[in-house]
Amino acid sequence: MTHLKFINCRISELEKQPAQDIIDRIWSLPKLTYCYWDLNYEEDDRPSSRQFIPSPKNLSVEKLALYEVCSQRVMINLFQLLPNINHLKVDMFSIKFTGHDWKQIIVKYLPQLKVFQLKMDFSFYRFINDQDNEEQVEQYLATYRTPFWIEHHQWFIRCHWRLWMASLCICIYTLPYKFDYFPVISNAYDSKTISTCPYEKYFSYDSVQQVSYSSSLFEDDTWSYIQLNNIRILHLQLPIDHHFFSIVPNIEHLHLLVVDIPERNDHLQLQALLDRALNLHFLVFNSWDTLEMPPYQLTSASVRRLDLQGINQSRHRHSYDLKQCMELSHSSLAIHCRVHHQNSTYSIGISLKYLIFKYEISTSVFASEIQLGDHLQLVNQDEIIPEKIIQIDEIISQDFSAPLTPSSTNIVNNLVSSNYAEARNHHLAHLVMQPHRLWRFILGLKQIIQTDFDWYISILYYFPHKTRLLHIL
Repeated sequence: MTHLKFINCRISELEKQPAQDIIDRIWSLPKLTYCYWDLNYEEDDRPSSRQFIPSPKNLSVEKLALYEVCSQRVMINLFQLLPNINHLKVDMFSIKFTGHDWKQIIVKYLPQLKVFQLKMDFSFYRFINDQDNEEQVEQYLATYRTPFWIEHHQWFIRCHWRLWMASLCICIYTLPYKFDYFPVISNAYDSKTISTCPYEKYFSYDSVQQVSYSSSLFEDDTWSYIQLNNIRILHLQLPIDHHFFSIVPNIEHLHLLVVDIPERNDHLQLQALLDRALNLHFLVFNSWDTLEMPPYQLTSASVRRLDLQGINQSRHRHSYDLKQCMELSHSSLAIHCRVHHQNSTYSIGISLKYLIFKYEISTSVFASEIQLGDHLQLVNQDEIIPEKIIQIDEIISQDFSAPLTPSSTNIVNNLVSSNYAEARNHHLAHLVMQPHRLWRFILGLKQIIQTDFDWYISILYYFPHKTRLLHIL
């Protein structure tokens, strides 16, 4: 075995010693050269996670890639255990590391580092005066203009920033850019950018495979030299401008195209794209505001899957009447499409004593009271929709728990559920927990409570449970 992946594998769910035996066997595989491990930071950001990371005595890792990093401690622990890294790729958010912070980390823990590929997304407090915001960005970027960055390593940084409500949103990355999605979102119309590199036009963005393109985004001269030659997923707002084919000159790798169509339908532009996208497999009409319904008599020799669940400007989904369905079934695009079988049902595991919400009523009920045919509240694209119960199975399980969130509700497999078990009245239980929340707020304990009950929750659970008051609440 040379490659091994662990996806959605939670360290905290394993017993310590058996897990350690498994980990030791993994790192002892003689031909293992690639290991992917998906860690959950809320559960695994604890000292015990070190037990599951290979020791440098047993493994000499030289290349490390970390994605969606939001735990400084986990990352530093890794660096301490893997000092032989010479190639590091990090995609992180919500951690405000300056150039000085990175220098200290690299000098202390990663003395062999030669290749550093970085992307960070975070935010600063927004000033009222735009000049103060720009000075704040300049002061931050100055930490990446030191001799350590420019002269010793020649690691150059590009910084994007924009104002969003009370925040100054920042995105920085090393050049050349080495991540598969474009670093600036399409609706960041007011974004500004600056770089520490004097000859950036020689750096490519060939690693980018996913981009959301809008004409306003690429009006900035900063992007005039960029070419995206390996795009596989493209979200496009029509009409396209004259910059498009100079920025995306090659769409032969395009696999998925998502289009937004305004009131003025640009059939010719879209058809020209389809003619050039010889390997396009999936076409999505994300939104349209035309009287005519897609697919507008468009043709493509490669498209095998259509998504026509688009919305209008009011964010209401379009629907096809019988006549439109008949026209659709005989259209050129639909004829070439394959039938896509997808089971629309799925299973949700939840404790019988857990509180969940029916769609028809606003009050919570025990999961044990749910019957066939009831509709539950599910979250779908930021909207709460009804979902019908078609089968109920009871399964005996242990150690089932849910986090205690500030809102008193959470989403489990898209199901709107309560934080509270045993208590019948969700709103009253939330009121009883207010002193506990206030106490944690005063002490600055903002993290979400996970599976371990503290003293306050234990007392509230113990006495009412003994006196059966929980079922009265």
